[in-house]
Amino acid sequence: MQENKRLLMRLHPITTLCYMTAVLGIAMFCVNPVVQGCSLICACIVLRMLSERIVWRRVPAFVLFFVVIAGINPLFYHNGATVLFYLNGNRITLEAVRYGICTACMFGGVFLWCRSLSQIFSSDRILCLLGAVSPKASLVCSMTLRFLPMYARQMEKTKAQQRLLGLYRENTLIDRIRGSMKVFAAVTTWALEHSMHTADSMQARGYGACRRTQYRRWRFRRLDAALCGWMLLLFIAIVIEINRGSVSMRFYPVTDAIPFGAESLFVYLCYAAVCLALPAALCLLRFLRMMRERK
Repeated sequence: MQENKRLLMRLHPITTLCYMTAVLGIAMFCVNPVVQGCSLICACIVLRMLSERIVWRRVPAFVLFFVVIAGINPLFYHNGATVLFYLNGNRITLEAVRYGICTACMFGGVFLWCRSLSQIFSSDRILCLLGAVSPKASLVCSMTLRFLPMYARQMEKTKAQQRLLGLYRENTLIDRIRGSMKVFAAVTTWALEHSMHTADSMQARGYGACRRTQYRRWRFRRLDAALCGWMLLLFIAIVIEINRGSVSMRFYPVTDAIPFGAESLFVYLCYAAVCLALPAALCLLRFLRMMRERK
């Protein structure tokens, strides 16, 4: 998994940004079961390719999240012509259940894509993308991305230390809440002190004294140009077909049949090609490395 991540880190940040923009943009604004299902499956493939540990550890929580999102819609929205049963005098309709499942697939797919984004979109890439446009904003974003996991690690370390000293008890719910509040207060104090040290260190190194320069270790190669052009072409074609209504569906009052015409199949295949562009780039990078090693 680390090898896959190292290979994908060779791609230019603009390529990664174009990929995530195309995938997430279509997944969030196209309410179609086939598109949402494709997004969810491809997100699982990409995340499994990047980190096996994260996928299997998050499966129970993800299943619970999916069930909750799918169940909220029929409980609060009672539109639809096909009544399944009544719950406390409220109608539970088939159309609301279908829309809830489609919405759950959308939220689940977007969540997994964001997990994949966190694996390959480091703070250095944000500095590379936003450094020339807004250096201060890029610095704040990169420091925030660095600070959040560091804050979580410090919280676990503080909790372990207090548990070792007998200050963190887990006998009852009240004890756990009190212990968590103590840990939160201690880690917040540490975070404030760390931010002061960081500010003093940046000032001592001359930050803001003169014009800032930027080091870029990525080159926009032919593979990046090919991937960006491929994804841009497919993205434009998908947006045009969506605006024409090729994959549009109505869930209320009666759910329409899933579109499976020639234009709809074209959209599904194009979106699958966009989602699988990153695994295809990984296979190509592996092939190029293998050819270089043979030479």
